[in-house]
Amino acid sequence: CLENKIRILQEFAQTELDSAWQSIYAFERVEDSNLRVLLFQHALEELFHSDLFNRLALQNAKTLPPIRLTRREPLLNL
Repeated sequence: CLENKIRILQEFAQTELDSAWQSIYAFERVEDSNLRVLLFQHALEELFHSDLFNRLALQNAKTLPPIRLTRREPLLNL
């Protein structure tokens, strides 16, 4: 069903967005400059992926249903 595909695409977008958030969270807490570069690049890549999934969802729907945003918690307390 098309609605199910759209929902799945939105869930993928949210997962990628959360991954970007986790990378930025770690970026802010790491002092090693080489690792900070890698974390920042990874965050940008995840944001790009999130945008791609959202665009695919929009191609299949005139409007997207609202996304439930959840409170983000860090995976690791650095």
